[in-house]
Amino acid sequence: MISRRSGIIFREYSSPWADMARQHVSEIWHAVRRFLERTLQYLTTPDVCDSLLRLWFDPLLTSALNNANRKLEELLLVHKREPMTTNHYFSDTAHRLKQRRKTASFEAFLKNKTARSGYLQADDVPAILAAANGAPEADMDRGAAEDALDDMQAYYKGRFLCFLLTA
Repeated sequence: MISRRSGIIFREYSSPWADMARQHVSEIWHAVRRFLERTLQYLTTPDVCDSLLRLWFDPLLTSALNNANRKLEELLLVHKREPMTTNHYFSDTAHRLKQRRKTASFEAFLKNKTARSGYLQADDVPAILAAANGAPEADMDRGAAEDALDDMQAYYKGRFLCFLLTA
C-alpha cells in the first residue's frame, strides 16, 4: 500500500490534472469545429456551410464532446480514490529503497563521528543507537517527499518488471 503521506502528496500535485484534461478536450473540440467550418467555407457557399454545420456537424460534434467528457470523468475517478497497489514487488522495493536511504544516512553519521577522533567512544553509543533507529524526519514536507519518491520509484520499478514479465 502506498503510504498515506504519499497519497496526500499525489492528490495535491495531481489536482490540476482534471482541469487540464477538460481544457484539452475542449480545445480539441474547438479545433475540430474550426477545421470543419473552414473546410466547408472553402468547399461550399455560405448558406450551405451554415446549414451543414447547424443541422449536421454541430449535433455530431456536441454528441462527441459529451461522450469525451463522460469518458474523461470516468478516467478521473481513479484520482479520487486512495492510491494503492497490491503488487508485492512494490512493497519489497519500497522497503529496500527506504532501507538504502536509512543506511546511507547512518553511514554518513558514523563517518562523521569517527572523522574527528578516528574511533568511537562509549558515550557515543546513545547517539549511534538513535541514528541507527532513524529518528523521524523533523521537516514533515521533506519526510513526505522522501516517502513519495520511494513509493513512486517502487511503483514504476514494479510496473516495469511486470511489463518485462508479460512482454
